[in-house]
Amino acid sequence: MSEGGDESQKRIGTKDIGESLAQIADAEIERMLTDLDITNGTEQVAKAIYRRSLEGKVIENTTIFELCAGCVYAAVRVESKPYTAKAIPEVARSTEKRVANVFAELSKQLGLKVGPVQPEHYVPRYCEDLSLSESTEMRAIQLIETGVKHEIHTGRSPSGFAANAVYAASLLTDEMVTQERLSEVTGTSIRTVRDTYKMQLIAEGEEIEVNEDDESE
Repeated sequence: MSEGGDESQKRIGTKDIGESLAQIADAEIERMLTDLDITNGTEQVAKAIYRRSLEGKVIENTTIFELCAGCVYAAVRVESKPYTAKAIPEVARSTEKRVANVFAELSKQLGLKVGPVQPEHYVPRYCEDLSLSESTEMRAIQLIETGVKHEIHTGRSPSGFAANAVYAASLLTDEMVTQERLSEVTGTSIRTVRDTYKMQLIAEGEEIEVNEDDESE
């Protein structure tokens, strides 16, 4: 993209950032967080991480847009918001790989305190994006809690485990969404859904037969 001018597209050495680029960075961070519908102080955290990265000369040879995307993801992780690195490129001018790489460097060099987001934190957003009811949301959280007790979550990503629970819950409440639609909204692969949701149902003492060939068309 050409927005922001040629200056913002250059690979930057962070010791030489002028006020004009700082203004571009602030606007870019605000835009991404608005598009993600994230508020409650995350913007200030992202901007603070951006400025710390410049002061410490943390990131070299990257565009300002890539740096901003990494700072937004870092802020999301620091604030324990339920967003994965896959979600950031949807609103950023950067790839998932660059977001992850910049975040990793920021986290390492700045000593950011980040931990895994709990699976249940993803459920409200997933259910809202899929237009599912509060009953399905509560059922999904229950499935997650049961799955954790049975250690089904071990070795699985929190976001994927949450997506599987939402799918399983939608079956139980007769609001079934297709695996394809779930994959589109949550970024979880159809194979991952198929590998896990049945275990969550069995742990809950439920068993539902789904014709997966027809269901995912």
